[in-house]
Amino acid sequence: NIPEVAAPNAKLSKIFGAARPASVKIVAKVDNASLFNPNHQDSPDNPHDNLDSTIGIGTGFFISEDGLVLTAYHVVDITEFNFKPEFTKLIKFEAISPDNQSYPLELIAFDAILDLALLQAKTDHKVAKLNLATRSPRKGAEIVAIGNSRNDFLAARSGRVIQLGITGPKGRFADQTIELSAPLAAGDSGGPVLNTKGEVIGVTSYIAYNPGGLESNSPHVPRILKPFVDELPDYASFAINLAENPQTIINLKAGVNRDVPVIGFSSGPNLDYNPDLSSVYLGELPGAVVNTVAKNGPAEQAGLRSLQRDSAQGIIIADVIVAIDDVKTPTMNDVIDLLFDKEVGDEVILTVQREAKTIKLKLVLGAKSKVFN
Repeated sequence: NIPEVAAPNAKLSKIFGAARPASVKIVAKVDNASLFNPNHQDSPDNPHDNLDSTIGIGTGFFISEDGLVLTAYHVVDITEFNFKPEFTKLIKFEAISPDNQSYPLELIAFDAILDLALLQAKTDHKVAKLNLATRSPRKGAEIVAIGNSRNDFLAARSGRVIQLGITGPKGRFADQTIELSAPLAAGDSGGPVLNTKGEVIGVTSYIAYNPGGLESNSPHVPRILKPFVDELPDYASFAINLAENPQTIINLKAGVNRDVPVIGFSSGPNLDYNPDLSSVYLGELPGAVVNTVAKNGPAEQAGLRSLQRDSAQGIIIADVIVAIDDVKTPTMNDVIDLLFDKEVGDEVILTVQREAKTIKLKLVLGAKSKVFN
């Protein structure tokens, strides 16, 4: 169950009240009619033509008076919506301010590794903005986050800083994050986390309901600050530490993207091949089964094949990635971890198990946003 929100004290309530005008609800929408016909054009004579479906909700905040919005990249990453490429262009984003003004959003730049994105809101007037902290918070410091979870609208979520320098699974969790006691949830992603000076110390990025596998760079610091928390929670909230990444903000403002390197295929549940457990024999080595190969992507160009099944005969075609640059990859998580240490444009050698034999395929890693868009 999602834990209840802790009401902010008087000091944090004042901080929240001052920061809320600069915060926005980010909504991802798609036109219903165009979803079924990409060439559809709205008709002003048909009111049903202009009905949009909301497909995602997050949070963001203004960092400049001319409408620059900072948020978590996964809030506006169109590849996360699992639409076919011809439909991703139909996704549009808008920011809704506390006074219910709506601002169309355009992506300026993103850092997929740190999970940050900068967008430009279309506005003809100056907007309220938040200042970014230049120093990391101390452990135990009071914070208040702003978000849109639980059907709330730009509401306060108070808590404290539990730990700094948190790391987690590569490719799914940014390094050097801030662990918070604030009970954040889906819809809060991308929102500001503020200190008692009203400065933004972090951007909400990750919410874990089993945080035990995460590690701190300070192993001798107790995971829970006993003066503030009575027992170990079964959830944790994490924010990107902006003070630790000042150059990233500069790069985003300059329009510099940093994307995740990919091979160019999608995975899926139960697609880690283990010869000791599988009912179908695909070879003697464990590995990650290639599910669907992206059209014109690196995987297709290198000769990887999509998984094909037959209800009567089982798997017909299956390529299994068992190593990258001779480093074994028994699971898809191992593949992701190895790729996370590489860059877009790097050349890698895949060891692929095909029809119980192994072959080598040379491949140049692509950018996720381009391969899957």
